[in-house]
Amino acid sequence: MDLIDVVAYSTIVLTFAQVIWDNHKIKEGHEERIEEVASGDRKSLIIQAVVSIALIAVLVLTHS
Repeated sequence: MDLIDVVAYSTIVLTFAQVIWDNHKIKEGHEERIEEVASGDRKSLIIQAVVSIALIAVLVLTHS
């Protein structure tokens, strides 16, 4: 498995884990925290996208 695949699969697993965790928080009766959960999701999306793109760029640029 190439390193780029590891980056992609790690991003997917992290996203699934976050979705499960967020759904768990909402189902526990914390519906008043929906805006807080949504805000966290937006921040996480930006961070995951930047990190994934940066790692892929590094892998592509350093590939010999």
